[in-house]
Amino acid sequence: ANWYLPPITTASRAGIRTALRIAAHLDREHGIHQRFLLCGPGADAGVGARLITDAFPELRESEVLTLSEPPRQEDAVPPATLSVATYWKTAYYLLPVANAAYKHYLVQDWEPDFYPAGTLSALARQTYDFGFRVIANTEPLLERYRRETGGEGISFEPHVDADGFHPPSARRPAGGPWRLFVYGRPGVPANCFSLLAEALTQLKRSRGDRVEILAAGGRWDPSALGLGGVMRNLGVLPYSELGDVYRSCDAGIVFQDTASPTYTLLELLACETLLIANRGIGGGELLRDGETCLLTAPTATATAETLVRAADERQELVPLARRGAERVMRERADWAEPLELVARHMLEWRSRPAGAAAPPR
Repeated sequence: ANWYLPPITTASRAGIRTALRIAAHLDREHGIHQRFLLCGPGADAGVGARLITDAFPELRESEVLTLSEPPRQEDAVPPATLSVATYWKTAYYLLPVANAAYKHYLVQDWEPDFYPAGTLSALARQTYDFGFRVIANTEPLLERYRRETGGEGISFEPHVDADGFHPPSARRPAGGPWRLFVYGRPGVPANCFSLLAEALTQLKRSRGDRVEILAAGGRWDPSALGLGGVMRNLGVLPYSELGDVYRSCDAGIVFQDTASPTYTLLELLACETLLIANRGIGGGELLRDGETCLLTAPTATATAETLVRAADERQELVPLARRGAERVMRERADWAEPLELVARHMLEWRSRPAGAAAPPR
């Protein structure tokens, strides 16, 4: 299997980690050798190999190569039975490759929505017409793909690693500041950071030292964005530390304005950290306002009001957070089933009778 990945700087991000998780399952459970092609300027095979192996030691025998530019039809890319694009830019690297028996596309969000209408959104949208076999992260995302392209594919539901993401053994003491985790990524428009920043500023102005705000998810300086004294940014945390950070917080806020929910939603729920999110965010039946989480209108004023309520009703909202954790741990804490569903889809050629027509690439 050839996996076309963007340059890797961390294996903590859910999109990369899900691709690696599927690759590790194919390797471990089905004997498929894995090769990772890092696509784009600045890709470093040594760094990529170390990060991949650290995240999934069973992939230590995998090959890691780099492609600085999309290959031409005649360029030599090592052959593979399975080839998988994992991000819209990597789909352009896979498109001209001739020695790939089956071309798959791991679609983990509607990526044209990452950009304003224009060249980049158009180029991202075009990749959904390449004819690759789509593997969509959630059924609603697959439904959008079907609706907008007429294409077909399969979907899987994201899960959490129960070893790292689970409820705490004891609640945080109620006497200290109310601690809020913020999924803060200023460079990603889909995460609505400017809206969150205004709401968090209002919260801090209203409640002062009674609240403590920790951000993570990106490397940036709060002072440079006028947020000095409002929050502290932890940067991009190692995957192994995320659960402990979530469990140290009373609540976590995540905004997402694209089709597929970020894994941070599930991870916060699993850690019994009160989840606050924007209305319209993905997540389906898991995210029910007042039952498993708090949902707010995506405006700074409404969000600030929701945060103030959550801080003031700290103890009263503990049962709500507990119900969210129970739901996730019951329904989304075992990766085995979704991984095997994806593997069966990718390996269905093994069970076809000799001479049977292959499905379209």
